[in-house]
Amino acid sequence: MIYAFFFLGCSALAFFWQYSRGSGSRTFWFTFLTLFLIILPGLRSYNVGTDTGNYVGIYEQFYSSNTGLEFIFNYSLELGFTLLMFFASGISDSPTSLLFICSIVFCLTIMFSFKRLNRAGANSLLLVISFLGLGSYFFIFNGARQGIAASFVWLGFSFLLTNNIKKYLVCCIAAMLFHSTAVVALAFIIFRTRFTFLRATLAAGVVVIGFGMLATLLPLLFSDSFEARYAVYITRSAQGGTFVFLFYLINALSILSLLFKYSSRFAPYTLNILNWGLVVLSSIALSVFAYSLDVNFYRLLIYLDVFIIFGWAIILPAITSFRGRLLVYILFGTVFLIYMTLYTNRFSDLVPYSLVV
Repeated sequence: MIYAFFFLGCSALAFFWQYSRGSGSRTFWFTFLTLFLIILPGLRSYNVGTDTGNYVGIYEQFYSSNTGLEFIFNYSLELGFTLLMFFASGISDSPTSLLFICSIVFCLTIMFSFKRLNRAGANSLLLVISFLGLGSYFFIFNGARQGIAASFVWLGFSFLLTNNIKKYLVCCIAAMLFHSTAVVALAFIIFRTRFTFLRATLAAGVVVIGFGMLATLLPLLFSDSFEARYAVYITRSAQGGTFVFLFYLINALSILSLLFKYSSRFAPYTLNILNWGLVVLSSIALSVFAYSLDVNFYRLLIYLDVFIIFGWAIILPAITSFRGRLLVYILFGTVFLIYMTLYTNRFSDLVPYSLVV
């Protein structure tokens, strides 16, 4: 229930950010919303999330090591996360300091990307609703390192949509300092190529066939100990799998249809990037359905969430009628609130909320 109230509260703050007049008023609501987002994951119990317990144990070992050097030689964590532990250790020996710093970095980076997009005309209310409703925000409760990496990819994506490749690459490099899987975001640069139905069909086929091959080959390549290590993720992420991917698929196809309808109102490179990303996302969803794969869904999609969240926010300004926008707000907010409520229920072992102990 706490998440539903949080969703409504953040939506109200985002509404004031979007529709307040005057830069001072908009800055106030933006700052208030950002602080509101930071507090919830920063003050949570150590028991919230699959990986949080690991981070707590790692941080305690890091804090007790000699200047952290002993820890660095014994662990292979990414440099960015190790630096965050250095900062946290200068504040307190409590792991809460690390969780709070992770929340600050994640939320500030995400909100800065939202602010950049809002200045370009995207709707900040839909950005926040979809960010919360899709479950992307709650990823930080479980996978802090990858969540922070995704936040830098999203910031970079705000530059990619304006065809600023250099700043996008800088953001991707920053993301890889927190989680090596962020390297996949480099492929988004390819999405700038011209989008056609034939190319999209071929790309979808490659993704579906590729997933089939991975589903066959991966069990042969990795040892039993590797499978046992990730068994907890497979078991937990299998809950509501069809429900999760069906929601993603409906969103992706809806945005694709609206982009086609209002294509004349967007820059060609923006259309290409969004169309390609949504086709790849849809193909992954179809692959999971087709092969009945047990995968960690949110870990798989966290970088691709940006195409749905940014896509909806970019499309809304193209709908000029008040009645049309009001209908979008009501349907959009209601559907995402219901999905978020079901998501936090289905995945309750990943995001049960309680305050820090």
